Amino acid sequence: MTQITGPKLYLLQSSRELKQPQKKNCKSGMSGGKTAISQKNPSQNQELFSPNETIESVYQRYREMFYYAPDAYLVTDMSGTIREANQTFLLMFSTSMDRIIGKSVSEIFPALSRCSSGIQIGSSVSNRQFEATFKINGEQPLHVAVDVCTQYDADRKPVGLLWSVKDVTRWKEAEKALSENQARLKLLLEKTPCIIWTTDADLNIISLCGSYLDSLNIEPQDLVGINLKQLSQQISDAHREAFTSSNRTFEFAWNGQVFQGIIETLRNSQNKINGFIGAAFDITHRIELEQKLRQSEKFTSGLLEKFPNPILVFQPDTTISYVNPALEKITGICAGTLIGKKAPYPWFLQADSNPNPNENNLSKMKALKEEKQFKNKNGRRFWVQVTTIPVQNNGKLDFFLQTWIDITEAKKSKENMEYFITQISRIQEEERKRISHELHEGILQSLAAVVLRVDGILGLDKENYKNTIRELSNIKSEINGIINQIRKFSHELRPGVLDYLGLPASLEILAEELCSEGINASFNITGEEKPISPEQAIALYRIAQEAISNIRKYSQASQASILLEYLRTGIRLTISDNGKGFVLPARKGDFGASGKLGIISMSERARLNRGNFSIKSKPDKGTIVQVHIPQNLLSEARGKD
Repeated sequence: MTQITGPKLYLLQSSRELKQPQKKNCKSGMSGGKTAISQKNPSQNQELFSPNETIESVYQRYREMFYYAPDAYLVTDMSGTIREANQTFLLMFSTSMDRIIGKSVSEIFPALSRCSSGIQIGSSVSNRQFEATFKINGEQPLHVAVDVCTQYDADRKPVGLLWSVKDVTRWKEAEKALSENQARLKLLLEKTPCIIWTTDADLNIISLCGSYLDSLNIEPQDLVGINLKQLSQQISDAHREAFTSSNRTFEFAWNGQVFQGIIETLRNSQNKINGFIGAAFDITHRIELEQKLRQSEKFTSGLLEKFPNPILVFQPDTTISYVNPALEKITGICAGTLIGKKAPYPWFLQADSNPNPNENNLSKMKALKEEKQFKNKNGRRFWVQVTTIPVQNNGKLDFFLQTWIDITEAKKSKENMEYFITQISRIQEEERKRISHELHEGILQSLAAVVLRVDGILGLDKENYKNTIRELSNIKSEINGIINQIRKFSHELRPGVLDYLGLPASLEILAEELCSEGINASFNITGEEKPISPEQAIALYRIAQEAISNIRKYSQASQASILLEYLRTGIRLTISDNGKGFVLPARKGDFGASGKLGIISMSERARLNRGNFSIKSKPDKGTIVQVHIPQNLLSEARGKD
């Protein structure tokens, strides 16, 4: 049972009232409200009131201790009505005494009442502890630990409840931060690109983690507690050798892979070894490269000298260490002049300053391919496809191996073909523009004049010509239909809005036409509009036109969208639908064999404008057509304009 301990202001006050000295009324000697005893025996009167003064002193001391205690206290009667609260409690909950005295705990602090739902207010209450969280005046959450205990009087009768409330917010925050840090540390260890383990002094495995365990099909819990000697004698011996040194580095094979291991000793406060921590990194690929390199060295002298393509070897500081005869031939510079020379090399154009602008990233790559223009000893320019491979040894970058493929003639042929096709496309567009103009200014104007004449006939009010009027009305309807058809034909040949309002307005009209045919189509544009050449605008419009035509004919889609994006890297056009889609062939060249000539047309238009074209589709997953023209090409177009 709970004893009367701690600050109990309300309880002490009740006890003080019970122990007040009783004033007895004597039938004889009553005078002026004072007893005869008090008049005749002042010392006895003093003895009667001395306990009261003692109680008052104790009560005052407990009152001060209660109000200024560092923990928050709340006193209620057995029905849950608040009787007292100390200053710490009022400050903690941002309230005042007059707002809570006489009110129920559940009325003032409903959250506290909900958390204490297990507490039955009444004579059967027992001690309970729980935690609660409050949001006071919109500030940060307040976490508290509440301890509720029943208080009894001298007759062991429950007289009230004492609620002790402690602020544990910082403890909760620290607990949360610790939990989050533990979770991050666990994730970090699990995803570390190696294997990490710890053992005791007897080489029994204590813990094991690392992402490489997945590739080895090993579960950490299967190895915890196993001695290293059972796994590998080589690993066990390396740990034992580490007893005589602070660390040990070694290589070992495990499940068909080669690892490089590093071991460190773990020592206690007396500098005694009580375990080991180790890490292993997969070096299988590096070992394979080293073996291949050693094998290739046997053929280097003959192979490189007779290789038909130019070969260049240079150090990380760009110093040339080898050139083959083919490179001497294409540059016209002998090897003796080049060996030991650093960048810039003699074949560089004036704009070049390094053997490779991405040199800092080469060590992270397997190979880098790019096209470059160089010059020979006489100043003649030529194009080569350059492949640069970083070669590493024991994790250290040794040198760069670079091969050239002369693509000068292919480059010229490609440029000539692109120019030829571009000119043809330009002539075709000019012809379409002329036909569109003729249709609009010739046929449409004539038909419109016929309609006006028919309107004049219909305006005559003659009873005898009802049949004639009916026929003329039919003729008018037919002519209007012809006009609409010709207008549509003219728009398909060359939309006038493309010339007058630009690409965005033309694409928006395509979306509206698709909506008129029952497909919910949308057009959106993002970014700041950038100038593009007429050829680029036509290409993007024709690609969109072809994609919309495919949606209309084959997709069975209910929704479609056209998105034009002006990006920092260029301009991108995306046409998508939610139709039935199709299976993409393995190669772009197979589109023609499958009858998808429209896709080939879109791809060629993008290629001729040096843009990037892509198409994505799956059965019942819709189709996405996308073309991107890089920023540098838009800059070229701006310069031409």
